[in-house]
Amino acid sequence: MRRYLKIGLVLLFAFLFVGCAEPEPNEIQKASELLLAGNLPEALAYFEKSVALEEELDLAWRGIGFVKFQMNDFEGAALAFTTALEQGAEESPVIYNILGTHAMRELNFEGAIYYFEQGIALIEAVGVDGDAEAEWDYQELQQSLKHSRIVAYERMFRWERARELIEEYIMLYPDDAEAKREAEFLRTR
Repeated sequence: MRRYLKIGLVLLFAFLFVGCAEPEPNEIQKASELLLAGNLPEALAYFEKSVALEEELDLAWRGIGFVKFQMNDFEGAALAFTTALEQGAEESPVIYNILGTHAMRELNFEGAIYYFEQGIALIEAVGVDGDAEAEWDYQELQQSLKHSRIVAYERMFRWERARELIEEYIMLYPDDAEAKREAEFLRTR
């Protein structure tokens, strides 16, 4: 009886694990590997195939955005990132920085301010939990977002708000010589 039980258990496990070998990578995984390897055209093709298959649309559109950004197709990147966010992609300060920079290129300064502020808010809300490398990356990105927001206010000739923000900025980043010159300029407006 024990012998039959053992044989039965062996057969049961054999049936359970048949076909459970390492799953075939999906389009997103293939595209991500190609993106990391620097093969942008093929990565783009796999991300687009994923969209056509309606496979993980948020990740697919986000991937398309990063590929197009690296290919200097900023319009395409902005459209892809916007679509990714609409599809429920995880918000990212990097994505908001790219969207804000694109909005500046398009002379959409209100939109740029919105995106820069979204990125700043995400960094402030997330924190970095003691990860020194991530903290440094976020500090640099936050500094860039804050500076870009000031520039957007300047481009809209909203001098008072730009002055307020540059003063706050200098208190946070006192070694930024360019910002100090910019503050002097804004004090004359």
